[in-house]
Amino acid sequence: MWNVVAIGLSKRAWQRVRSKESKTFGGGGAGFTMTYSASVSTALLTSLSSSQVLWRSNCTLVYRLTHSRSIKNKRRIHRSTVQSYYKTLQMVYLLDTQVALPRLTNDVVNQYIMGHLTNRYDLIMENKDKPTCSVTDLFNLLHFHSYQDVNSRCHGRNRIQLPFLMQLIAYTSTRPGSIIEANCYKGRAQVLKYKDMSLSLLRNHLEGGNILVLEVTTTFLKGKRNKREPVTYILYERRDHPIFCPIMNFLALAFADNAFMEGGIRKPEDLYSLEIPSFKEALSIQWKTEIRETPIFRRQIGDRICADTPLGFADLSYSLKRLGLLSGYPQLVTSCVLRRGAAAAVDRQEITEVQRNQIMGHARADVFRRHYLSQRVKVDTQSGYLGAVSRDDIIKNIGLMSAKRDPRAPTKLDPGDDFLQECPALTRLTHNRDQLVTSLRSKYGTLTSAKNSEPYLYDEYIRLRKQICARKKALTRAKLEKTRKEWFERVDSKEIKQQLGGELPSTFTYPTPHFNCPLRSRIAQYFNCPEDASWADTVQALSHLCLQKPPTHTKNGMGENYCPFCFGDKDLQPQDRFHSFFTTGTLRQHIHRKHAAPTTSVTPVACPFECPLQLDNGEHLKCHLAIEHELRLYN
Repeated sequence: MWNVVAIGLSKRAWQRVRSKESKTFGGGGAGFTMTYSASVSTALLTSLSSSQVLWRSNCTLVYRLTHSRSIKNKRRIHRSTVQSYYKTLQMVYLLDTQVALPRLTNDVVNQYIMGHLTNRYDLIMENKDKPTCSVTDLFNLLHFHSYQDVNSRCHGRNRIQLPFLMQLIAYTSTRPGSIIEANCYKGRAQVLKYKDMSLSLLRNHLEGGNILVLEVTTTFLKGKRNKREPVTYILYERRDHPIFCPIMNFLALAFADNAFMEGGIRKPEDLYSLEIPSFKEALSIQWKTEIRETPIFRRQIGDRICADTPLGFADLSYSLKRLGLLSGYPQLVTSCVLRRGAAAAVDRQEITEVQRNQIMGHARADVFRRHYLSQRVKVDTQSGYLGAVSRDDIIKNIGLMSAKRDPRAPTKLDPGDDFLQECPALTRLTHNRDQLVTSLRSKYGTLTSAKNSEPYLYDEYIRLRKQICARKKALTRAKLEKTRKEWFERVDSKEIKQQLGGELPSTFTYPTPHFNCPLRSRIAQYFNCPEDASWADTVQALSHLCLQKPPTHTKNGMGENYCPFCFGDKDLQPQDRFHSFFTTGTLRQHIHRKHAAPTTSVTPVACPFECPLQLDNGEHLKCHLAIEHELRLYN
């Protein structure tokens, strides 16, 4: 069967092509050459190049399964994952030849996947749960991010651009790759910029006065980036619920970047003092010429925000997962969860399929039905059958992510849990690393000397160290997921037993947050009492927060691995004086690099711990530090 597919590819598939860029897949003389068409997207090429080991002369899927990390670690995978491997090959075949694979071939391959491969590798046939972020869930996430998350060391700008990014995805259903930097388009600056944002002051005929309106134009759509017709979404102010207002967050970013035209708006009071002429309906607000190519969402490196490096998808993914974990959601919060929430909002009778396809960025209506249609029936069939009044509120609330949310859920493992010692693979890797380190140090004295003498053994040591670190992270992540899953499975049963035993229902109140930044306290007051707050003052506080660097962590007492030389230098900043190094090795490297003068001196030196002894030279200082202060500076 698989030889039929391979022969079909070698004889027909890759002859009718329009491009001359080719890549050979397979190995051992049994591979075949695949020529990419110019119409194949960069994302697809990246996916194929990273999966080129799939296409072998023998059964491709069997090879992928037997060499997959999941199978090697004795983990089951979904059958849909295996089916996606074959769909990728179908896509390339169609793009390069403009002819689909024969239907008979597809039927045979699909039957082989659903039959033999499913039984042999015990593939998971159940579909994964597809949670949807509703308005309630979005409020919980934004509220926790704004009021309760005090442990994050992110820059102040991330405090603003993360909620704005979540609002953009939820309100417009835009894919993150159209707003921030996608993994397969790194370095191309294909992100949302100021030139894509049009801010206007519009006359509000419904409520009177004026209202700020933001037009967001997305050009980099999936499939044909910068080739399809751009889509423009319209956002506006929500003064009744400031936490849901995207305009407030965008204005904070714009004022922090000083993005408004020179000689015009300089502070929020200037913007809110504008009036629309009686003969016009709107007033357009312009940006500086040099700011138009600046990305809206930018990356944090260290304690600063880059001037032109756009935010990456990995940064967004990490922030959303962390936010969902700390908020108490059992589901994994991702950008797809926000996008599915937008899809559920546009799944209404008054919205036509054409409008829905434009909003979601779909080429066909069946894409929505196959991937975004809710698994739960959103119609009250019981009331329909009985002829009663429909209870749409029950149908809507039963499928919310917040229905299973519990802020008491564990967010980290017990420090006393020694589950890592139970992994034989990790024990074996650690033993091999320790043996190699012992051998290198006994032969060369230090690892640095071994690196220069036998670099291949030192590279082996680095490889083992990376494998150990990766294995520890994977085990810790799996253990935490298992712990949380078991906790959510037992918590309701425990609650029922408590109430039936005569106890009152459990209660939970978030502790009063202690903000280390006065701006955050002021913003929290604005959001809690929006009717008493000035809108301009709120935007001004948010814009100042965008410029706030993360707080510096200082210890009340000295850590174990602090530098005595830095501690005695009164001219250094507190974070440098009280810095505690992770290991004694890094502390030793720091002293040799920054404080080599006293340790190599041939004249008398003083002890940095202010001992009343006069040491003869640098060697005497090293011996004194090792004996009296347990600080060994010898390699």
